[in-house]
Amino acid sequence: MINTLSLVVALCTAGAGNPPAGHEFGVTQRIYDIGHPMGRLPTLVEGQTPNVDRVAPGIDWTNPSDFGGLTDFFVVEVLGALLIEEGGVYGIAMESDDGSRLWINGSVVIDHDGIHPTLRKETEIELQAGLHPLRIDYFENDGQQSLRLLWRTPASQTWETVPPAALVTKVGLTPVTSPGPKRLMGAAGAMRPGSGMPLEGVHPSFAVNTIRPEGFEPQVSAMSLAGDGTLYLATFSPNQDGWRDGVRTKPDGVVWAIDNPRAAPHDIVVRKVAEGLFEPAGLCVVDGVVYVSQRNEITRLRDDDGDGWFEKHDPVARGWISDNYHHFTFGLVERDGSLYAALSTSIFIDSAEAHKFGYVGLNGPNPRNRGTLLKVDLATRQIEYIAGGFRTPNGLGIGPRGQILVSDNQGAWKPTSCIYAIEPGAFYGHYNATAKGTLYPTGGFAGPFESKPVSPPALWLPHGEVSNSPTNMVVIPDGPFAGQMYLGELTAGGIRRVLLEEVEGVTQGAVFRFTQGLECGVNRLVVDDDGTIYIGGTGAGGNWNWRGTTFGLQRLTPTGSLAFEIAAVRAVAGGFHIEFTKPVHGEQLTDASRYFIEQYRYEPSPEYGGPKLDVERLSVEHMIQSTDSKSAWLTIPGLKEGHVVHVVANITSNEGDELWSNEAWYTLNKQPAPTQRDRLAVLVYSRTAGFRHGSIEPGIEALRKLGFQHGFDTVSTENPAMFTDGSLAAFDVVVFLNTTGDVLDDEQQAAFERFIQRGGGFVGIHSASDTEYDWPWYGRLVGAYFAGHPPTQPAVVEVHDHEHCSTRHLPERWGRNDEWYNFQKAPEHVNVLATLDTSTYTGSAHAGNHPIAWYHEMDGGRAFYTAGGHTNESFSEPEFLQHLLGGILWAARRECQTGATLP
Repeated sequence: MINTLSLVVALCTAGAGNPPAGHEFGVTQRIYDIGHPMGRLPTLVEGQTPNVDRVAPGIDWTNPSDFGGLTDFFVVEVLGALLIEEGGVYGIAMESDDGSRLWINGSVVIDHDGIHPTLRKETEIELQAGLHPLRIDYFENDGQQSLRLLWRTPASQTWETVPPAALVTKVGLTPVTSPGPKRLMGAAGAMRPGSGMPLEGVHPSFAVNTIRPEGFEPQVSAMSLAGDGTLYLATFSPNQDGWRDGVRTKPDGVVWAIDNPRAAPHDIVVRKVAEGLFEPAGLCVVDGVVYVSQRNEITRLRDDDGDGWFEKHDPVARGWISDNYHHFTFGLVERDGSLYAALSTSIFIDSAEAHKFGYVGLNGPNPRNRGTLLKVDLATRQIEYIAGGFRTPNGLGIGPRGQILVSDNQGAWKPTSCIYAIEPGAFYGHYNATAKGTLYPTGGFAGPFESKPVSPPALWLPHGEVSNSPTNMVVIPDGPFAGQMYLGELTAGGIRRVLLEEVEGVTQGAVFRFTQGLECGVNRLVVDDDGTIYIGGTGAGGNWNWRGTTFGLQRLTPTGSLAFEIAAVRAVAGGFHIEFTKPVHGEQLTDASRYFIEQYRYEPSPEYGGPKLDVERLSVEHMIQSTDSKSAWLTIPGLKEGHVVHVVANITSNEGDELWSNEAWYTLNKQPAPTQRDRLAVLVYSRTAGFRHGSIEPGIEALRKLGFQHGFDTVSTENPAMFTDGSLAAFDVVVFLNTTGDVLDDEQQAAFERFIQRGGGFVGIHSASDTEYDWPWYGRLVGAYFAGHPPTQPAVVEVHDHEHCSTRHLPERWGRNDEWYNFQKAPEHVNVLATLDTSTYTGSAHAGNHPIAWYHEMDGGRAFYTAGGHTNESFSEPEFLQHLLGGILWAARRECQTGATLP
């Protein structure tokens, strides 16, 4: 059985020749392109929209045109009701090629499944006068296609096709469709919630409570949390029939207040505080003042007498026109004393006007400035339209770096839903139709930014996989995902998690599933300081809802538990760095078979939605596992900019847990250059072919903790196979930590030389100078070769350079205990940072000039060397750690940081 919404109809009779109220003659026909063979009626993966959604006059379909032009490998669901005027026993028959199943009044009455030619299957059923809900599931494998519903009435012994006047369906529903093949349960290997299909339950790190008192059924359209803890929400009933009936003329919007949203559910009290609002789709509390966005204005609510009722509704901004049922003013968010809201564009369904004027993709004419983001200065009340090219921007947010974010819904010029990081003056792709119409006899108005080039989204949200109707976004304040964002999702239900990063000035990132298990599709959400998420839901008829739900108000409270999840996916040169919330079991992170990587792109068009294009399977060539087994660097040849990269990780934690959701979708607008990534990556190499220092392990741990403290990633290894072009491309700096002897072969040496020549950095610690004596290039890189040493003893280091990142923190004379190296000859062509005062210890072979730390640039890269680091204690000394940190940051061309102490 196809998992879909059942049509709910009231049992009522109609007047002669007229359908019942709220209905029209015919059935709703939804067609899903599958694209591959089927043997029986399949189950669609939840959350996908059909390729075709229309009202058909009857069920007598034998030609491709009856099935949206499809001939093979598709599924059809038929929703409606039988309108029975005379009760009695009816013969009911299904004819189909291939399989079909008929439901009446919620029960299967004919099961005609399987691959077969056109065959009839009959039954009898007693039907009373009135409406009887009907659903048909049908699939076509290949060959001929046909689907017919027949009956034999009590007054006749003749079989005939059920006449159109005996079939009715809900009237005026806005169809939501999408192109491309759909996914079936079990068709692509093992599926489970969170892997190839939506999640089912509430996130393991949260507990859910319903916080609406009994009888309160809010269709939440806006929500805001005031500084005093009051939760405000706005509600109105979505106008799904508006394309037939026109814009709403009577306001039904209400604002409510919950003074104690953190209380136990049975103690929560909801107060009505304002009414008489036109479709309030945005709400924002600024310094205790409540602002709401209506169809034609942004309004300040005032309670002058202090009785808790906003009796005054003062216009703050107005002037835009809303003359279509799909014209909303979405928002609101506040930044730096200004409010931001977004204006949606018109929709025209299969109506006489759409046919007369030739509208494409439901995209009809608009008044001026539709599809824009507007800014209202609260001090001057001046309106500025700052960006355009939006279709249904039902989600605004302030990003982690303070940028304005807008989510937009799939449709004309939007092949799939997306998120934009707003740049003033930019155009984001939706061209307002300039076709003529009843309201626009000379044509609609183009958007004000349409002469600009199209700016791509920061994130594409693949339709039918991760998001169908994104809503608003809020920053996650703390925890393992601090700085990421929650994203509401209406018709596919639940919450998604979004990571945004900036690569060479371009915003991009990844989207992940986060939670389901809520009572309604999520239209608005806010987050409290303690991480509590408040969720408001809504929905309407057709498939503009989640599982038929239309209202909801809930609270997700953190429990303190940690789920095993993909924590982050970030772009690195030639691939991705993927992080997890817990250590991964065994060697799974370096097992290429554990990863599925696919990339594709989208191409906007005036049609409604668009398919994936240039779909390509990619392979992971190199993998590097972090020392804590919580992340890996993946080198993936063939990645292309302007593509979505679908990443699937089939791994388990050390505790045996499967990932809560094992998929991520990364929008790769820009590939990082090898030495220009946002997050520094350091490879720590400690292979020894001679003496092995006991300080290697403390050194590895110290560098790992420095990375954690200062925002860079370290990978430690003694495997020379890491020295390939692909593996080294994932790093900014390579540290030789107390290496000895010959540690690389000829090919590995050549790869390391190319790494430096591409701008990479090198840091040598202590016996890095006791390494690779037969490799002259390395000798020049490290600066000098080891000759010998006296016993470990205290000495004074004289610091000569107080500008360099590695020594600016040090005193003129730095006393410390270490094993002080002598070198075969003094380093040449380097910049000496510090020397030993040879009078303060015994055994120097360089009386009067004994360099001990230096730096230089070579072959396009950078090299830093310090002779310290023999003792275990070296790697707990704050001044020596800061010395190492400065050397790493300089080699990586990064700004200096201070405070190098181990956590």
